[in-house]
Amino acid sequence: MNRQPTTPSGRPGGAIYAGLFLITLSTLLLELGLTRLFSVLIYYHMAFFAVSVTLFGLAFGGVIVHFFPGVFHPDRAGRWMSRMSMAFALTTVAALAVMLAIRYDMANNRVIVGQLILVSLALAVPFTCSGVAVALALTRFPRQTNRLYCADLAGASLGCLLFAPLIARLGGPGFIVGVAVITALAAVVLVLGDARGPGGSARLAGALAVMAVAGLLLAFSGNLRFLQIHFLRGYSHDPRQMAFQGWNSISRVTVYPDTGHAMGVAPENYEKSAGPQFTILIDTFAAVAEAGRAVDEHAGRID
Repeated sequence: MNRQPTTPSGRPGGAIYAGLFLITLSTLLLELGLTRLFSVLIYYHMAFFAVSVTLFGLAFGGVIVHFFPGVFHPDRAGRWMSRMSMAFALTTVAALAVMLAIRYDMANNRVIVGQLILVSLALAVPFTCSGVAVALALTRFPRQTNRLYCADLAGASLGCLLFAPLIARLGGPGFIVGVAVITALAAVVLVLGDARGPGGSARLAGALAVMAVAGLLLAFSGNLRFLQIHFLRGYSHDPRQMAFQGWNSISRVTVYPDTGHAMGVAPENYEKSAGPQFTILIDTFAAVAEAGRAVDEHAGRID
């Protein structure tokens, strides 16, 4: 392979540092958000699946940069980072739509394996875009690698700190769309740092358009069907049946209106003791206290 020189022509500007910071922030947030979504849609141990897809995508992005040095020339590093940021934002929303559209068949191993392969391929794309952007920043400016890596770690660290308040505020699917907004912001920052180059105005308009689309999707995510959860571990789910839904860093809590009966009464008085109550479920099927008897009605079976 005919390799081109990879020596940078100058020092990275502030936009490279800021863009890298926002990209790694988004990457960590997306990975953590997927662990929660997989736990709700399938099972909690699928958190390891999310981690595996993340590592695969990041590594594959680095491999792409390594084998195509002529394409990713140092003079175009910022430009490619902005392109990857825009692609990261768009493919994140697309991958989320794919995840939520699948009715996972937990009873058929062949089907579920095929579904997970499809989901992993969809999710690998945004992480690959992130991997390309990060690899460009860390390899095309070797004299400033230590400072760039500091920005990398700072972004990832802030992502860990922001995860809990953001998912509690936005909910699972909305949180993933929010990640796309942050990634689109990274694209805008990177384009602004190179706006004087050829086609700068067009690239800035494109980055702003991606950010606007992501922002609108976030604002209306609660009303868009393709961004709502409709299947839980293979069972149909109607969001309108819920009296309450809340997300946090360790679980999704849902509350359903129900009819309960007093415990310990005589059999002939059991039906007379019926009264309104609420069924509280954690991560789809885990019922709390005496609410377990109502899980069959609302979730399909007792887990």
